[in-house]
Amino acid sequence: LKNNNRYSILDCLRRAPMSRVQLSREVGLTKAAVTIITNELISEGIVFERGLEGRSNKRGRTSILLDIASDYGFSVGVMLHRKSIDVTVMDLKGNLVSAKRNDMENFGSADKAIDWVEETINKMIKTNKLSKSRLIGIGVGCPGPVEYDKGNVLEPPNFTKFYNYPVVNKIKERFPVPVYLE
Repeated sequence: LKNNNRYSILDCLRRAPMSRVQLSREVGLTKAAVTIITNELISEGIVFERGLEGRSNKRGRTSILLDIASDYGFSVGVMLHRKSIDVTVMDLKGNLVSAKRNDMENFGSADKAIDWVEETINKMIKTNKLSKSRLIGIGVGCPGPVEYDKGNVLEPPNFTKFYNYPVVNKIKERFPVPVYLE
């Protein structure tokens, strides 16, 4: 439940900076609960106090806006298409940091394609001066059907290189972070 509440708060802040009172209204938690969670997020460096909200002749104390520290971490997206592979790096707020594409025909096997994915991610991390320790997760998208729980591509039409391929495990061997398949 606590993780869901943290996620809800971060999801709101991803869209726009908000005060604790606004967050309380948006996520349906008490002001005290929001304060506890946001203080934890601040102490972890995930969220920061951006500054005072602009006054609009409201009564009471001026609210402090909270925002996500976009440089706290980053995620990677890998999209396996029938004709190409895309690798993207996004900051914590979902802003695109870097993107690269390669033609699927350049790879003789799924393992060779995943080798390229690994090399590309490592190059993007280096080029963008990111810390590998700040990689929070990798999402992989591909044609279906897939086994979400096991992280396997099954037998999508016209996608024979990846038939019955354990893509999540292959990527986890190279990057020890959560990896999700869609």
